[in-house]
Amino acid sequence: MNSKNCPYCDCSTEIVKIGLTSAKRQRYLCKACHKSWTNKSRNNRLSDKIWYDFVWNNMPVRALAKRYQKHPNTIRTILHAYKLEPLDLNSLSEEKKQTITTIVMDTTYFGRAGGVVVIIDAHNGDLLYFHEIKGSESNMEYYRAIYTLLNAGIYPKACVIDGRKGVAEDLEDAGILVQMCHFHMWQIVKRYIAGEPLLTPNIELKSIMNWFISKHTVITKHSFAAQILGWKERHWLWLKEKHRNENGRLEWSHAETRRAYNSIISHAKWLFTYEKYPELNIPKTSNILEGKFGNAKDKLKLHHGYSHKLKIKIFFSLLSGG
Repeated sequence: MNSKNCPYCDCSTEIVKIGLTSAKRQRYLCKACHKSWTNKSRNNRLSDKIWYDFVWNNMPVRALAKRYQKHPNTIRTILHAYKLEPLDLNSLSEEKKQTITTIVMDTTYFGRAGGVVVIIDAHNGDLLYFHEIKGSESNMEYYRAIYTLLNAGIYPKACVIDGRKGVAEDLEDAGILVQMCHFHMWQIVKRYIAGEPLLTPNIELKSIMNWFISKHTVITKHSFAAQILGWKERHWLWLKEKHRNENGRLEWSHAETRRAYNSIISHAKWLFTYEKYPELNIPKTSNILEGKFGNAKDKLKLHHGYSHKLKIKIFFSLLSGG
């Protein structure tokens, strides 16, 4: 982008030079929105236009070829060779880094090919971390994500997570408060008791969890604890029932419901962090990130048939706004 205005907020009065790239190209910083950028050559500007139309205007290759008077294979080459600006956390001003108090971290997948670990600012949705993973996620991926932020001088006070075992403890070891996403908590419970339970205890537990994630009621730590403990007292004898399996060994008759209850208890200390620290304005759910995932994947569906590598690049562009 070659412009005297900021390409992100269109400001023209708060632009300053912040040095040169390794290729001796001038970099600029907008003090209004704290975004930085580098001017590009004419060829790169054409690539930018093609990429923008491809990703944001959903134009297929043949339509791009017609608009830019290029052969479709040339357009494909440009798209595959297009280089996105990598996330550069070190370019953020110290003032901007200090405003990042709460983050949301989660992983999303693209079938069997793998997925990406993503961190965003919980308050404005800015992308802070994006890393592709092969296969399933591991706690090490989350560990790497958090320490990438810390090493860049970003010290969030709280993080909203999906409840993966061990991640909360790693965050606490790094001095970061943990907020378990309420929607993910409900998803964990539903996994054990089914979406349409038939047994009375499971029906009651589903009702409690529906109340728990309701937007129209005020939920507190004490009111939720009273509901869960009341449910346990009503069904304690039922939960303790055992039977002998085909091998003659005793096992719990309602093991799945017990797992649902134990999951709630094990995550309970992270469910109401937002209530304890109201000054941080911690969201109860990771909906801001899930919404970004959903919107980006909807657009990605329009680009079916492309390589996984290109899809990851498109996904990054959609999340970063670039």
